[in-house]
Amino acid sequence: MLRTMVSERAREHFRRIAEAEAELNAESVRHDAQQSPGDNIARGLELSEFAAAFGADLEGPDKVSPATLWQMRKRQAPTQR
Repeated sequence: MLRTMVSERAREHFRRIAEAEAELNAESVRHDAQQSPGDNIARGLELSEFAAAFGADLEGPDKVSPATLWQMRKRQAPTQR
């Protein structure tokens, strides 16, 4: 018999978290749908500035683009089969 690694109590806990998150997401979508496009754009820009405040360097372009870094990592990663 295979023993479960997650208790039913933990599953229920995370299920309730997921339900609350889904409800909040739906409420946010409803709210955004009632706003004007300009208000949504302004809100998006504010959120971008907020996110950038956590370590983004906006002084200039990236020294190495994220696409280039991704390509380099992809070439270096061993193939998994």
